[in-house]
Amino acid sequence: MAILHGSWLLEKEKSCLFIWGETWRKVGAIHTVESGVNLPHPLAMTEAEIKTFLTSLQQSGKLNWQLPETAETPPEKSKKNRRSPQTQNVEITAKNSSIQREIRAIALPTQISESNANLMPQHSAAALEEQAKIEEIYLYPWQVEGFCLDSQAAFVFLQSLPLNSTEPDSFVGSDLRFWSHIARWSLDLLARCKFLPGLEKQSDGSAIAKWQPLLDSSTDILRLATFVKQMPTACRTYQSKEEGRRKKEEGRGKKEEGRGKKEEGRGKKEEGRGKKEEGRRKRENYPLSPL
Repeated sequence: MAILHGSWLLEKEKSCLFIWGETWRKVGAIHTVESGVNLPHPLAMTEAEIKTFLTSLQQSGKLNWQLPETAETPPEKSKKNRRSPQTQNVEITAKNSSIQREIRAIALPTQISESNANLMPQHSAAALEEQAKIEEIYLYPWQVEGFCLDSQAAFVFLQSLPLNSTEPDSFVGSDLRFWSHIARWSLDLLARCKFLPGLEKQSDGSAIAKWQPLLDSSTDILRLATFVKQMPTACRTYQSKEEGRRKKEEGRGKKEEGRGKKEEGRGKKEEGRGKKEEGRRKRENYPLSPL
């Protein structure tokens, strides 16, 4: 069973909707690696698998949306369909592309055995069979491959998702389903002119202009409170690039600290050996006289 996931990534440089896919695979236990680098999630789809899955959904009529060309793989020029210089389109570059392929770190439910430190990732559609093992489930950061959609492409994608995505055989994850409802509500506010211009103060003291929602009715206030309560936990486990770099640096720092302690232990061991050799020499030079 394949499932699409996604959530908004709010960053200083460029915010986007990060989407990725999850599928069933037979995987064994993975041994933890203390290197500060996130391991690739064994149940996550690759770039080619995501494209194939989206194409199959489109062909079957379940999804009325086509994946735009990514910045890394611009459309190839066809020799048969050449256009005149007047009608020729400008080739899409990485700077203005609406979608980009990226690899992000996401904290996902993982069974971690304390006895042998093995990792077993949990599928989002799988229910725990043994309640006694719930204590071994933790949020563990995994490396996931997916696509980042800008705001315009993201809203088109979120509107194309089916409204009956709560069925057991649905391909839409809880996090992506939540943002689909938020996108439709945002369009409803836009149609009712429920936005006002405002200034947002930055950390450097400057201010930028932004449109802010105007929730001046009891219906919209109640709806916002309902969305806050119903927000899936999966929407809060996506890590930004800055957070990923910080955790990576922390992992490297801990590794260097461990090496320092190891070298310190070796130094103390060598010092103990030196004292032991010195004691032997003293006993050889000054043997004890018999009583």
